[in-house]
Amino acid sequence: MPFQFESVLVTGSSRGIGFEMVRQLANLSCPPKYIFASCRSPDGEAAKELRDFASEHSNVIIIQLDALSNDSIQKSAVLVKEKLDNDGLDLIVNNAGILTRSPNFLDVTEEDMMRVYKTNVVGPFQVIQAYHSLLAKAGQKKDFAAILNISGTLGSCEKSNFGGLYPYAISKAGMNRMTKGLSCELIRDNIMIMCICPGWVRTALGGLDKARLSPQESVENIVKIIESMDKDKNGIYCNNTGQIIPW
Repeated sequence: MPFQFESVLVTGSSRGIGFEMVRQLANLSCPPKYIFASCRSPDGEAAKELRDFASEHSNVIIIQLDALSNDSIQKSAVLVKEKLDNDGLDLIVNNAGILTRSPNFLDVTEEDMMRVYKTNVVGPFQVIQAYHSLLAKAGQKKDFAAILNISGTLGSCEKSNFGGLYPYAISKAGMNRMTKGLSCELIRDNIMIMCICPGWVRTALGGLDKARLSPQESVENIVKIIESMDKDKNGIYCNNTGQIIPW
């Protein structure tokens, strides 16, 4: 049976994979009742396409959430809880992330390392903390609630046989370890968690010219994986076709 989710939070939804995720979820034959599309600056120019889309889809609710600010994360959880009333949150897609490019490892700064780590690891971790009670409530009422962390192949020590992109790659390895650890704890609350590599996607982060996949192609595959989620997939690390990636 496909994973039944009536509510979902998507972080980093103003562009790229996040926006495409919101778009495709809203256009499912049986779309979620609530799609909480979060981004850092809902009123900014970068979120215009999201605002236009939300104006035509009443189940898309834009909320402010900055992965660099725990205060922002906590406030977003309060707003979502108010909207859900007595219902829990069925699914989180932790998509928000950043990348810095330095041509030489000697040029990577402490600021680069810490900003990327805080956004890509600490931010998603704090999102899970802030929304834990809502996820647990959904887990009590249904077979399970779920968290999908958007990782990357660069987070795999075994698959990464080249250097470069150190802040990003190290942060994704950290996200993977976080996911694996939480899979052992959250399942007690009937919450499963997994991480997925969306592939090399033509986005501002992945590269608009050389990347192989369009956001639409990547997200089509990810949505299929979401719909096939079950407890047997708890704690796995896979690509966008469902193939397991070695840690």
